[in-house]
Amino acid sequence: MGALPLFLVGIVFSLAAYLTLRFPPKKINPMYGYRTKRSMSSQENWDIAQKFSSRLMLKQGLIMLALACVLVVLPIHEIVSVIISVALLIGSVIVLFVQTEKRLNK
Repeated sequence: MGALPLFLVGIVFSLAAYLTLRFPPKKINPMYGYRTKRSMSSQENWDIAQKFSSRLMLKQGLIMLALACVLVVLPIHEIVSVIISVALLIGSVIVLFVQTEKRLNK
């Protein structure tokens, strides 16, 4: 049960990334895609951000799914599993933003 949030977010990350890679938002919009001030500053930044963040998010989603499976098998207390899951979720979001913004800064 403690790894369930990580598993579910891994599925959501993977599906969202797949859909964004398959059907990328063509134009800058306030509803769909990786939206930050920097990514929305130009069409070039927008296109780079969509591709880069989607690929990274897909990798993170698959890693979360694998780690969720490992957490289910390991003999650790459920609260520890929940703490690990939440830390990984927060860390993944931070890494996604930091790495994508770094990429846009180049």
